[in-house]
Amino acid sequence: MKKRLLCVLLTGALSVAGLMTAFAEETADPASVSENEIAAAEEELSAEATTPAFYPAKDLPKKFAKGKREELEFSATPGAKYNIKIVRKSNQEKVHNVSGSAPAAESGSSMAKVKVILDFAGASYTYDTYTLKYWVGEDTAEAEKEAQDWDFTIAPSINSTENSNIVKAVIDPASVVYTGSDLTPKVTIVDKSTGKTLVQGTDFTVAITSENKKEIGKATLLVTGAGSYTGSEELYFEIKPTTPVLPTLSVVNTSAIKLSWNRVANAAGYRIEKKNEDGKFELLVEINDKGTIVYTDTQGLQLGKTYTYRVLSFAPDAGNAAVKIYSNANETGSSIVLTTAAPKIKSYTTINTKKVKLVWDKVDGAKGYNLYTQKANGKLKVVKKNITKTNYTATKLKCGTTYKFVLKAYTTGVDGKKVLSPASAVYKVKAVPATPKLVAAEPVSGKQIKISWRLVPDASGYYIYRRGTGDEDDGYEKIKKVTGKNTLSYIDTKCEPGAKYVYSVAAYKKVSGKAVKGAYNAKGVKGQAVCAGPAIAAEQRHSNIANVYIENVEGADGFILYRKVGGGSYGDPIATFGKMDGNITTFRDTTVKDGNTYTYCAIAYTEVDGKKIKGLVGKEATLVMKAPATTTTTKKTN
Repeated sequence: MKKRLLCVLLTGALSVAGLMTAFAEETADPASVSENEIAAAEEELSAEATTPAFYPAKDLPKKFAKGKREELEFSATPGAKYNIKIVRKSNQEKVHNVSGSAPAAESGSSMAKVKVILDFAGASYTYDTYTLKYWVGEDTAEAEKEAQDWDFTIAPSINSTENSNIVKAVIDPASVVYTGSDLTPKVTIVDKSTGKTLVQGTDFTVAITSENKKEIGKATLLVTGAGSYTGSEELYFEIKPTTPVLPTLSVVNTSAIKLSWNRVANAAGYRIEKKNEDGKFELLVEINDKGTIVYTDTQGLQLGKTYTYRVLSFAPDAGNAAVKIYSNANETGSSIVLTTAAPKIKSYTTINTKKVKLVWDKVDGAKGYNLYTQKANGKLKVVKKNITKTNYTATKLKCGTTYKFVLKAYTTGVDGKKVLSPASAVYKVKAVPATPKLVAAEPVSGKQIKISWRLVPDASGYYIYRRGTGDEDDGYEKIKKVTGKNTLSYIDTKCEPGAKYVYSVAAYKKVSGKAVKGAYNAKGVKGQAVCAGPAIAAEQRHSNIANVYIENVEGADGFILYRKVGGGSYGDPIATFGKMDGNITTFRDTTVKDGNTYTYCAIAYTEVDGKKIKGLVGKEATLVMKAPATTTTTKKTN
């Protein structure tokens, strides 16, 4: 029985009550043992009652932090001598030894209560595995050999207060941003003694211990050592709204900077911070409107200085609406130098294949401009500095080559130095022939229109474009390519009678066998396919009768004749009639009166779908109707 009792005590895990329960279980069924066995057991128990006993009062931990104090409680027979030793398990080195005698029993009890403080401090304790041995009786090798034992480990604590080598646990701010779901924060802990960053889930575990585990607001986290580490530490943190991206900055003018940022869905508003002279961010303004994502700073700005901003979002604490919870903050922010606004190249004009005139708007506060070309690697090369006008003609260009131009304005900063603005957008220009100046689009006939333009000196030829007057959305269609720089007109022979068209012309130059085309005038010149103005003549045929002769123009189906008397004006047409065969159509005017002067003009027309499409007005012809000569009769006398 004594051997069985020692085995129970060696486990270090049974209290006196537990031990007695074990006995009860073994003797619960008298039918299973003989009368003699029961009597022998009772005799043995009676003998043991007078033998000094040692009973641990509770289960003992398996792991301790170095330097931690642990109170070992046990019950022992009053006056019994006890021994406690701690031995390093790897080499059986004794690192601790405690001996003593149990005091008198407490009132109403047959056992004495003993408390021994185990202090795992001092150089003799290292991170290692140890055996704690305890027994009653003399301190002899035989007794120690038969002693109960308990293995435990001295392990580093993850608590920064208990372990000076531990860098205090830090929660990754990105892991505690509101998502709408329960969070599992990411925690970083570093052991300086080994340089190791502990692994979450292996060296320690984390658990949110507060009621709030997902809503924006305050929360509590418990970090507990695992694996080779022990101890625990409580951390307090906030579940935060989403951080806006870094604001986009732009110069409005020489005294204003505009910030813009993205809208945050779970925000109630935004906090804008600006770096002060000490390089620290401080509050500029708070905007209590989640829909406002633009702000213009005009507070004490100076030309030439660099200003840095960042934007935080905020939302009310789910547990206390009066408390604002702010998002994480970007450490660097966005920076911009206050200068003039960035200029904008708005147009260019091709002078010839080697020259292009660039034009831009004046920038408020600018004292001048620098023009650059952008190379293939993105670097800028100066074309011209200190331009004081709002235009510049770039020269020595190669026909067919595309150039990228960038413009910067400049002014003078508070320190008297030149301050360049942000760069303009890249403006692409291709060196091409100049745009021809259009002269006219004149009707030749009811089916033909003649287009004419001015000479482009370095052109190899021209492209002719046409569109209907109502086809602006469809754009121009190329209808002809003509060669020779001196070819300055073209007759469009594929016109619909009476139709109106818009024409334009682009010059081209051959470079290495390819035609490099210039731009055409998008406005173009309008023309209509109508008959030319007919030539006209008139003669007096008889008294009060005149013949009007009209030249038959190409495409005409007939004519409309107008007449005015003396110095009067043309009224309604006096006649409309079809074209005669041959070269001339004749009309007899029988409404004239001798002695009057008449002026005629005619318009040819073309019939399209039953409608008369009028052509151009021809030149006038004037006729003076003469009175017939007077005849005198002489009477003969005989």
